Amino acid sequence: MLNPTVRELLDTVLPVHGLDYQVKNGTIVIAKRTEETFKLYTVQRGDTLAAIAQKYSVSVDDLKIHNPELTDPSGLSVGQKLRIP
Repeated sequence: MLNPTVRELLDTVLPVHGLDYQVKNGTIVIAKRTEETFKLYTVQRGDTLAAIAQKYSVSVDDLKIHNPELTDPSGLSVGQKLRIP
């Protein structure tokens, strides 16, 4: 069992790099995901990150993780492309 802080860090950082992990006998094993598919969404006028997340049944945090360029989520631009996990 992992320390919750370590688990949260792994769950936040690794997906951004297309990596996954398993815990085996107390050891963290990091592996590259075989294939991750995303939908590409083009931001429309009036869109918010919360509305896009709800539309695709994902969390806002997942959108932020898979779109690290979202430094200011309130500043979406019309025409901007987002990866939807």
